[in-house]
Amino acid sequence: MRSLAFSFVGLFWLSGLAHAWAQPAAEISVPRGRIAVRGRVVDEAGAPIAGATISVSSETDHYADLTSAADGTFVAIVRPTSALRLAAAHPSYGTQWADMDWRGWSRYDAIPPDPVQLTLRAGVVLRGRLLDIDGSPRAHETLLLVPAYVGSGPPTITATTDANGEFVFPRAVLNRFELVVRSLAHWHPETQQRAGDYLEIAQQTADWLARARADQPIEIRITPLTLVTVHFTVTRASGSPVARTAVDLWLRTAPTEYVGTVPRTDAQGGCSALIEPHVAYEIWVSEDHGTRTPPWTEGIAPTWRGSVDGTTTLPLTLP
Repeated sequence: MRSLAFSFVGLFWLSGLAHAWAQPAAEISVPRGRIAVRGRVVDEAGAPIAGATISVSSETDHYADLTSAADGTFVAIVRPTSALRLAAAHPSYGTQWADMDWRGWSRYDAIPPDPVQLTLRAGVVLRGRLLDIDGSPRAHETLLLVPAYVGSGPPTITATTDANGEFVFPRAVLNRFELVVRSLAHWHPETQQRAGDYLEIAQQTADWLARARADQPIEIRITPLTLVTVHFTVTRASGSPVARTAVDLWLRTAPTEYVGTVPRTDAQGGCSALIEPHVAYEIWVSEDHGTRTPPWTEGIAPTWRGSVDGTTTLPLTLP
């Protein structure tokens, strides 16, 4: 059984539970019609973790909370069942987040005959100061920590700055994440197709994590971001509109700063996207073939280069 992260450290399905006990003795009296599910909570080095909370539940119902003994062990007495859900937590280790590559935070298995080992990773406390672009403290502001895989990962956690702009997030295992000010509306707003004024934070995850692991504060500055709607008229080389067709539209401002969308043109070949004014863009357009390979990686020249001052219409011709 693999160790798991994210607060679900062992995950199984349950079809009926009577009760559960935290009695780690080698010998335990198991009532008739029940089975003992044994386990142990350890850290990444394999050392036992005493006082960890082990949640016993099914997919939809919570049944009991156990506490690990001095040697990290626990025993759950349950009705015979093919699967069970266990989740371990401890405040000294924090919320168990991990990146999606670890493959440890979610797993479905039958109850193994050997004791289940649940591994908690050591979390960090991310703290620091939030400043405006002019260096003044951003007081009483909401700051969100968003996992980069927000659609399928854990929910955001929130901190609020004090009068001096200082903030402290709860302890958590952090890897790939982003910091967003105020609300999720400011998290990659260009993909939400809503023009307007936003606040932006330059992401420096590696530096933030290094400082948090050294128990040092970080400093964050927020900058304003304005997005305007730019309309495109997509035509073929002959001049005829590419009407009612899904097109691949790529907008790039730097090698690692780009957005790829697949809008559908209207009867006149029109579609739209959000662009930041006064910023140099490279834009590619092609008919949608279901591939999502950035065109510049294949040596394809941009369809259009330049910047815009505000809402406008640009002609794009399919190659």
